[in-house]
Amino acid sequence: MRPVQRNALMSTLMMAIIAASLPLWAEQPPPPPTAPEQIASPIREVIREVVVPLEDLRTIPQDLTALAKALTAPLSNEQQQQLRQQFHTQYFAPWSGTEPQFSTELLSERYRHLLEGTWYGENRQQVEPERVRQLVTLTDWDHFPSMCRQGLVIKPTMVRILPTIRPLYEAPDDFPFDHLQFAELKPQEPVRILHTSKDGTWLYVETSSLSGWVEPEAMALVDNAAVQRLTQAKQLVIMRDFAPVHTVGGKVLTQAKIGTLYPLLHEEADHWLVEAATAGIDQQATFTRARIAKEDGRPHPLPFIADNLALIGNELLKTPYGWGEVFRNRDCSATTRDFFLAFGLWLP
Repeated sequence: MRPVQRNALMSTLMMAIIAASLPLWAEQPPPPPTAPEQIASPIREVIREVVVPLEDLRTIPQDLTALAKALTAPLSNEQQQQLRQQFHTQYFAPWSGTEPQFSTELLSERYRHLLEGTWYGENRQQVEPERVRQLVTLTDWDHFPSMCRQGLVIKPTMVRILPTIRPLYEAPDDFPFDHLQFAELKPQEPVRILHTSKDGTWLYVETSSLSGWVEPEAMALVDNAAVQRLTQAKQLVIMRDFAPVHTVGGKVLTQAKIGTLYPLLHEEADHWLVEAATAGIDQQATFTRARIAKEDGRPHPLPFIADNLALIGNELLKTPYGWGEVFRNRDCSATTRDFFLAFGLWLP
């Protein structure tokens, strides 16, 4: 097995442990409450079994330092440079393409599934089928794609399967498993804007790894000059979740998560100076200088070595599980993607 394959396999095994160990159960839960006396003894035993933590969390240290030491053959500089170039090409692909990169047939099939299903809303009541039909009609899918424009995410925003913030659950008590929740886009992420809803209140965008509906105020348009400058810039990667990003004047722009990339201008004594995009006239992107604390970021990509694997992995363990990144948490795929992103390894 070649070194790059062996390293990728080792990291995948590590991330399988991380994804299974996200602190949905990481802290020891309190003792199970005493069941009411009217509950029969067999039922009481079932309740006790349900709240017992996973045995793996008792026996496997919730610290990646020991696991990371198993990486005995780090990537060479040549290998990392090759993977970095591949990452760069994929990450900025939304700005170079002219056609949708994801299957429209697959998306149409997804809409058919939603139309045929029985769904429940945030009030635990069954959603009228007509409401789902209206949302699918709102997509104006017969005219997709209706545009092709280069864009940039300017604030964290959720990607939705249909143009609505309201959920669709399979059962009245199925929270948080909203079938319209997809993922979160990070600030500075390149997008291609392909479509708009019939009422103009939602945009359909593609990133390098996913596509879906977003609210327009989270997007800014970029021209060719900005695209050229940003694709050639050095990058800083955020290494701690919810790291504050301030303008030079002290205004907080956002709280960035692990895996967010910013164009790096230069290094200061206690901070990194980066460029941050905001929306200007007609939603055109404007750029301002911003500061990120030294401990919250490093030049991208991080060297693929044991210390960095443990550092990023242990930081990710601090964020609870979140279906589709709801509440700005992470599910399994988002955890895996953000882990490898820090090292300049692109995942679909």
